[in-house]
Amino acid sequence: MRAIHQVVPVLATRDAIGHHSLEVRKLLRANGFVSDIFAATAVGEATREAKRLSEFAGGRDTAVIYQCSTGSSVSQWCLERSEPIVLDYHNITPASFFEAWEPHVAVELRAGRHQLAELAPRATAGLGDSAYNVGELEDWGCARTAVAPILLDFDHLAAVADRTRLKQLQDERARRGGPNWLFVGRLAPHKAPHRLIAAFAAWQRVYGDGSQGQLHLVGGSSSHRYETALHRYAEALGVGPSVVFTASIDHSQLLAHYAAADCFVTVSEHEGFCVPIVEAMRLGVPVVALARAAVPETLASAGLGLAHSDPLVVAAAVQRCWTDSTLRHQLIEAGRARARDFDPARTGPAFLSALGALLP
Repeated sequence: MRAIHQVVPVLATRDAIGHHSLEVRKLLRANGFVSDIFAATAVGEATREAKRLSEFAGGRDTAVIYQCSTGSSVSQWCLERSEPIVLDYHNITPASFFEAWEPHVAVELRAGRHQLAELAPRATAGLGDSAYNVGELEDWGCARTAVAPILLDFDHLAAVADRTRLKQLQDERARRGGPNWLFVGRLAPHKAPHRLIAAFAAWQRVYGDGSQGQLHLVGGSSSHRYETALHRYAEALGVGPSVVFTASIDHSQLLAHYAAADCFVTVSEHEGFCVPIVEAMRLGVPVVALARAAVPETLASAGLGLAHSDPLVVAAAVQRCWTDSTLRHQLIEAGRARARDFDPARTGPAFLSALGALLP
């Protein structure tokens, strides 16, 4: 192959798949391939990084990587191409999670899974950033598959945290007492922040005095209805003042939240990988996570993986992370070691090897 191009439904520089796509392009170019990103839509700064899908020429000695994580007309485009198509699958949320909140989103998700079920048997090969994702490709009939690591750029984690935001967070923690719980991710039904709110309320009742600690939910919303219900739920459980909803923020402010966190907590029901877990481990924040979907692969043995998300179980796990200094030190060191598995010096060659083994 002389050229390996990527096609994406949407390229955005502030999400994990956008970062991955840019890192894949960098890797391919560094190894002598002609490589560009062609996007159906590009957002913000990404408009400078992508070409329009209509500009794609292709031809002999060219392969295509389809970065797929949502329904898109790009799937039909791939079906109509003659070049080898490699699916790089980051998972599509099952529609059932959204049916009660945003039925139109559920329709789009169901359509996306239907498109991939049609495309997978005809694709040349499929990559997944977890065995969980690869398993879905194989269920859809993709004959040649491999697990290939997601490519993360850790340089942004070495930036300076917003000092003003960090001081605010630390001052509030000192005033309240108790741990700072941190969740980073979209407020979406499948990520189950409602269960985190219930677990935090249980922690306050059992371990706090009813006002200690804070739960920080950092990320944009995937459903206005669901987000509204979360606010009401927190008020109904009596923890409204202690649950802080923080919409999408700039990177330095996000780093401040990681720096002020005592524990990163997620009880997501469905993840194809979960990049924030790796970010937390890299930054020395102990992780408590529901061991569901691909999370056990991402976490490995570097955090407290929970068999279920009963509020008292989650609360007890966070309490242990906060009060057991020996365990906390072990989790921080294990997390940092696990995060090093995703250093580009390791993941780049692994991704290239997996891709090369699948291409004709």
